[in-house]
Amino acid sequence: MSDPAGNIQVKERMRNPWVWLALGFVLVLYVLSALRVDPMATFGSPGDDALYFASAKSLALGGGYVLPSFPVRLRATKYPELYPVLLANVRFLAGYRHAGRVDPALVTAVMDRAGDRVSIGEMECAWPGCAGEVRAAVLHLAWRGVFCADLSVPLSAATVLVRAA
Repeated sequence: MSDPAGNIQVKERMRNPWVWLALGFVLVLYVLSALRVDPMATFGSPGDDALYFASAKSLALGGGYVLPSFPVRLRATKYPELYPVLLANVRFLAGYRHAGRVDPALVTAVMDRAGDRVSIGEMECAWPGCAGEVRAAVLHLAWRGVFCADLSVPLSAATVLVRAA
């Protein structure tokens, strides 16, 4: 006999032990994942990451180590400078990651001319008149891992590049 409202079929499904087992398994997974995942451990404290990235952008654009998201120009003092400087350098180098933006012949010439240890400024002086193109080639090679540099200080002409092993 079937109930016109379908109540008997629902009651029969609920007697099935596999339904309860599946629901219990899903509930256990949910509780375990809720206890195990701490979003603050993954993303840092609220606002810190945003301030780091904003400070890195300010450093990369030459604005100094400030908090650019505030209406008044405030010097950043709460956070260590190493992380934003590192982010600023990586952000700056990322602009030179595409091989199509640099002259391949100049990249090859820079690789051939550079020794095991050379500064960016020395490489620029080696080709007078095209210092910008040479800097782009050198930074492209740094992004590609041909040269290593200390990224804990802002990149400049004084930055020493060491040929990677």
